[in-house]
Amino acid sequence: MALKLSVTTPEGLVHQGEARKVIVPALDGELGILSRHAPLIAMLGVGELRVTPAAGGESYFFIAGGFLQVLKDRVVVLATRAEPQAAIDRAQAEDELRQLRADAVPPRSSIPAREARSEKIRAARARLKVATRRMGDGRGLNS
Repeated sequence: MALKLSVTTPEGLVHQGEARKVIVPALDGELGILSRHAPLIAMLGVGELRVTPAAGGESYFFIAGGFLQVLKDRVVVLATRAEPQAAIDRAQAEDELRQLRADAVPPRSSIPAREARSEKIRAARARLKVATRRMGDGRGLNS
């Protein structure tokens, strides 16, 4: 039995379809969902959403924050931010990460400011990872 998956942001529906497997970035690691998964509500972290469609292959999305609900073979991802792989410009993602790394942190910046910068870098890395995936095979371009 296939999972019914929907990925939604405040801007609207990003993806809807059937899947054999869904792997989401939770706050403390990845969470895999297969058919007949127990009911669940979880907070999402920042990272890569991997979807194995019923027809095979894999689809990738960049996800940043939000919530996940699993109920009776229905998976609902309510993400703060979600981008399908095809919508991410690789060169732009590389530039964003390069610029974030190059921006120096003032020596006396607060801990929250340092943590915010680290979170932005982590999100930029995850976004670039999704952008560099080969469609359908689960490996990056450098694999």
